[in-house]
Amino acid sequence: MGSQEAVYFALVSHYMDHMMISHNIRLTGRGRTHRLIVCLILLCATCSATLLLASQESLDFRLFLHQGHRCMKAGEYRKARDYFARAIMRGLSSAEARFAFSDALMALGQYQGSVEQLRFGISLDASWPSLDYSRYANFGDPADLDRLVDDLKKHAEMMPKDVGVHVLLGYNLFHMNQLPAAYSAFEKVRELAPEDSVAKLYLKEIGGRGFLPTREGGASEGTSDSKKDDGGAGSKAPPSPQQVMPTPGTAGPK
Repeated sequence: MGSQEAVYFALVSHYMDHMMISHNIRLTGRGRTHRLIVCLILLCATCSATLLLASQESLDFRLFLHQGHRCMKAGEYRKARDYFARAIMRGLSSAEARFAFSDALMALGQYQGSVEQLRFGISLDASWPSLDYSRYANFGDPADLDRLVDDLKKHAEMMPKDVGVHVLLGYNLFHMNQLPAAYSAFEKVRELAPEDSVAKLYLKEIGGRGFLPTREGGASEGTSDSKKDDGGAGSKAPPSPQQVMPTPGTAGPK
């Protein structure tokens, strides 16, 4: 029995006792049975009302989420933000709503709020990086997303020590299938905050897709440590991530 039903049952029981005392009704076996039947009927009605309320909240959640996505595609980002916020209030454990809310905040240039919701979403669903989720699917005009990410890149250049901005940039680039650029952004995060959980998840996923990061002062993972002939100039500097990372759909270095 839930807390609401328990309270309701206690109130009904107290009411029945009061009525019987007021009318000098003796609690015989028949009286007790009558009271129990009334309480059970009222309790069933309360349970039904609770289920209907939960069903309505679920319906509201899906409706607000749908309206938010519709507004995102129409470029109405403030309305989308408000709808997603309402969806979250009706589905606090929904990672989908958190990521959608993060998208709307990013589109409005509210980067700190966006990365907070992103981190919250990852804490609710750590499998998100492995899903084939395209950022372009949330925008009616793909060029609009490109413009927003360009703005984010400029902000990241102005705030080189801001861990959250680089997390947000890497997240967007990853889900735009720009894996080399996403790797660079998350490597920047790792330099600033080595234990950042979001960066760790995405760097692991990037590696799992064949984009092999380089070790500091060594060869890239999956390659031999043998040195190539560089004309006697000594050991060759390790390649950049762009050099060791294949383009999407191709095999990694052998």
